[in-house]
Amino acid sequence: AVVSTQSTGITENIQSQHVRRLAQIRTSSHRFKIETGRHGTAKSNDITNRLCDACCTDDKGILKNLSELPFFEPIIENEVHILRTCVMYEDLRHSLSDQIKISLFTDMSMLFRKDLVIETAQFLAKIYRRRFPKNARTTTKKKDTGAV
Repeated sequence: AVVSTQSTGITENIQSQHVRRLAQIRTSSHRFKIETGRHGTAKSNDITNRLCDACCTDDKGILKNLSELPFFEPIIENEVHILRTCVMYEDLRHSLSDQIKISLFTDMSMLFRKDLVIETAQFLAKIYRRRFPKNARTTTKKKDTGAV
């Protein structure tokens, strides 16, 4: 499905899944660990629930011990980390236009500019598909007909 976004001043057509990814990243209603690690199924203040799996060790014992150190600086899977530095998306960042690359490291609000928003949306959709491969594509739910 294609959505026209003229009400926001963007006259281009953007796929609905791309609009969804833009909205999720802007409103923090996504499934990355910065949100799910504190509000989701883990429901804990334990910082290790929000660490980036691609950039941190998966040894929970080591992470727990490190988190008790006074200068522990964990790599949290948050929006900035995902967009700028996570190794899991390095190849995706390399394929971006120079304008997007510059915006990522100077003023991230520029990513939502009229002339950059489509490429930003496509980038976010690729990130989401890679991070959540089973649930990245929307599936059509079958209507319950009541038949057994």
